[in-house]
Amino acid sequence: MEQKTSLVPQPELRRRFGGISDMTVWRWRKDGFLPPPTVIRRRNYWPENVVQKLLQGEPAGECSQGKAA
Repeated sequence: MEQKTSLVPQPELRRRFGGISDMTVWRWRKDGFLPPPTVIRRRNYWPENVVQKLLQGEPAGECSQGKAA
């Protein structure tokens, strides 16, 4: 049975990190702090477990990430 992963949209990710800007999200992705997002209809999403690990100070590099159409 396939387990569904909850996805966090970029506006929610920004809010959870204290209201950071889109530019900060871009820089974090460029610097490797954030893994590449799953893109659905040209919008960025991250798995809930990745966001939780980052909020707890754990590296996100250990989280696998896929792409969606």
